Amino acid sequence: MRARDIMSSPVITVRPDTTIKAAAGLLATHGFTALPVVADDDRLIGIVTEADLVTTRGPTSRPATRRPPDR
Repeated sequence: MRARDIMSSPVITVRPDTTIKAAAGLLATHGFTALPVVADDDRLIGIVTEADLVTTRGPTSRPATRRPPDR
C-alpha cells in the first residue's frame, strides 16, 4: 500500500493569511487533523495541525486556568 492509496484528494489547503477560525472550521468539516499551508504560487510552506490550534492563543483568548486536583 502507498500514500496515494489513502490520501485525500483534492487537497484542502490554507494560505498564510487564513484565520485560525477558518482553519479550525476546515479541520472540523473535513475530519482532518492537519492542513497544508501554501504560498500564492501553491508551494508548500508549512502545516497547521489540531495541536497548533489548541496551543495557540489569539489576542482575545484568556490564559488557561488550572483546576486544583480533587483530593
